[in-house]
Amino acid sequence: ARGADARIEVTSLAGAAAPSGALRATHLELAARRRGAAARTWRFRPGKRGDARSYARLFGALPTVTSVHPDPGPIPTPAPWIEGELLVKLREDIPADRIQAFHTAQGVRVVSVISGIGVAHLAWNSGVPVPEMMKRYRDSGLFGYVEPNRRISIPEPPTGSEPPAGELTVRLRPGSDPALLARVLGSQIVATASPDLVTLRPRPAVTVRTLEAILPLCPVVQELQPPGPQVW
Repeated sequence: ARGADARIEVTSLAGAAAPSGALRATHLELAARRRGAAARTWRFRPGKRGDARSYARLFGALPTVTSVHPDPGPIPTPAPWIEGELLVKLREDIPADRIQAFHTAQGVRVVSVISGIGVAHLAWNSGVPVPEMMKRYRDSGLFGYVEPNRRISIPEPPTGSEPPAGELTVRLRPGSDPALLARVLGSQIVATASPDLVTLRPRPAVTVRTLEAILPLCPVVQELQPPGPQVW
């Protein structure tokens, strides 16, 4: 259950109106407004796309907001591997049925086997962290080596149409209002490829990385373009 401690508290600039545009852009629900003569603080319930800290980061990026609670902290750095996956070297001296029994006991399935080198790509959805599953597989002694399935970025060749550094192209859901989104974030629309595909330049106080972190919280956003790194 989402209790009062999970709410986001937002204080706006003096004279600023309630962040109604942010409400429409994020579909958040206004929980309460602080009473008093200088009532510039609102409380929101977190949405379905993130936790209180994620939405606090979004509100903290708005030009009309002076403070947020909880402190969103730094943007999390993704792990250098794909969660829920391993690569293991099969040993020829271990019977296949024994290997399969171990996979089954761990709740792991074989996605594929690279022929010729005997490396199996494994996956699971039980939520066990990669380091813990690596330890289990290494301690079993059944495999030649056990490694995480690391993320590998393969840069795409330039086409001449990429947005410059400091800008981000966003695909919106059909019928969305890009001007509203840009106005709420204090960003500038620098290019419009189609009614649903726009390039945004964040205001100076906001980095592109922050924009990448907060835009997926907005239901009007379908995806960020160009796609992220290819993962193999």
